[in-house]
Amino acid sequence: MGGYSLSGVNGDKTDPSRGRYDYWIVKTDNMGEKKWDATYGGRDYDWLTQIRQTTDRGYILGGWSWSGNSGDKSQASKGDNDYWIIKIDAHGVRQWDAAFGGSSNDYLNPVEQTADGGYILGGYSSSPVSGNKTQPTQGGTDYWMVKTNAKGVKQWDVDFGGSDFEFLFALQQTRDGGYILGGYSSSNTSGDKTQDSKGLNDYWIVKTSADGVSCNIPINLKTVNISSEGATLEWDKVTGVINYFVSYRIAGSLSDWTTVSAANNRKVLQGLFAGTDYEWRVRSVCDGQKLVLSGWSVKQFFTTSASMITQREDKTIFSEKFFGEVYPNPVSQSATVSLSLIKASHVMVTVVDVQGRSLQMIADKDFSAGMYKIKFNRESLAAGIYFLQVKTNDGMMTKKLIIE
Repeated sequence: MGGYSLSGVNGDKTDPSRGRYDYWIVKTDNMGEKKWDATYGGRDYDWLTQIRQTTDRGYILGGWSWSGNSGDKSQASKGDNDYWIIKIDAHGVRQWDAAFGGSSNDYLNPVEQTADGGYILGGYSSSPVSGNKTQPTQGGTDYWMVKTNAKGVKQWDVDFGGSDFEFLFALQQTRDGGYILGGYSSSNTSGDKTQDSKGLNDYWIVKTSADGVSCNIPINLKTVNISSEGATLEWDKVTGVINYFVSYRIAGSLSDWTTVSAANNRKVLQGLFAGTDYEWRVRSVCDGQKLVLSGWSVKQFFTTSASMITQREDKTIFSEKFFGEVYPNPVSQSATVSLSLIKASHVMVTVVDVQGRSLQMIADKDFSAGMYKIKFNRESLAAGIYFLQVKTNDGMMTKKLIIE
């Protein structure tokens, strides 16, 4: 158990107070019987907020301290409250301590041992660039994370925040070697925060790379200037990126994504099929000690316009290559695929789900040039959204299919 105490030697406490509040820990057996206790502190206020067992069966203690170099604290205060960690062995014997802070208040909450044997410290800070803090606070208080080696020597620090107040209370290393930070925020979109507040304080999580770089996923995606052979993709600029990756493909297809680089938050695609549904997504590339990629954005969809179209008396619209339509749509029990071929071709007509998995083959054979009507039944397809794929020797067209 760990906390803070004003007590001297009395009751269950066997160590004298070092000043005012001190860190105080108590070790019990599995029945709650006390085995030992230990006190650590300087001459002023020291508040313990976290204790974790380490891989050597000792413990790392973390909290914040107002004390200068005194008692168990081996470093001077950097300002007001500083982060303060203490490493002890399995019996409570102090091995080393380390303090980190800027010129204002820094409050440490979570401390965790990392996969490399070092430690990751997290809390919130109102300090500007000063002391151990290398990035300015962006509002009232920000999340502040400090990485140390196994001896408590600082390796790097990083600050995340918006224009108002952020308070960090939880921190974990993730399986990819990065970190997930959790707390609450009153900031609207600003600084590192990509969404407005929903009310007063909101939950706010930040995912970083192994060297503490946060690389945000692009938001507010849109498609403009759509033609028969191209489209322009746009999204909001992300802070700290060096470029973006854009992936696109025919919607609902099982084909590989085509991935291209974008120097800024805009990309023009060319050489697309006319009258075809496409899906696309984008991710950020950020610059840390090594390149960091964000996750992919939510997929977006657009449809290129048909080219060289003509109108016939039967109201069927043809493209320069081929055209396929399904009616009725939405489909209740059955529907008809109306297919027009400018020239002979092998044709595959398939119903696929939104993940691109083939569910029902409607046609798979050679056709001569002309118009065809192919009827199909919904069979076991549940109500929902699907895609009808029409593949010919000249390309592929995808149409949204709704099953009622």
